[in-house]
Amino acid sequence: MKTGELGKTFRDGEVIIRQGEPGDRMYIVQAGTVAVSAHKNGQEFQITNLKTGDVFGEMALFQQETRSATVRAVGEARVITVDKKGFLRRVHEDPSLAYRILQQMSERLRRMNGELSRSNRGVFVERRTFKERRAVDRRQRTAHAAASEKRARADRRGPDRRKNYSQIA
Repeated sequence: MKTGELGKTFRDGEVIIRQGEPGDRMYIVQAGTVAVSAHKNGQEFQITNLKTGDVFGEMALFQQETRSATVRAVGEARVITVDKKGFLRRVHEDPSLAYRILQQMSERLRRMNGELSRSNRGVFVERRTFKERRAVDRRQRTAHAAASEKRARADRRGPDRRKNYSQIA
């Protein structure tokens, strides 16, 4: 890693942040590309590649959690770091910065949800079918209970107190 005028330059394959480590800052890709990957059950899964202008590690500014992914340089990449204090100062100067970061986070979340639904389509279909069956059963029980209650009220009034609508006209 070499330090430039702005940010730091990372060589190909060099780790910028590592999954499981504590984080206290976010990063902006100033030049080049970085690869985001995660480890699960001893296997590494490629999540995405980020390019110039993309932000990563921003969750560390909002939560005191460990890093959820590892980010490595693909080729040579220059990255700027922003700590919480610097971020808040920049948001105060330019509130649209917060909006742009939330926009990127939202796009990432939507993309990940799409990928999850594609990879677990069978699980989601089965789960949706179960929920639909449960909702239908619940509606049927509710309708049956309402009819039973109506009959019970009529029985409590007795035969002589029941309204006879045929005699009213």
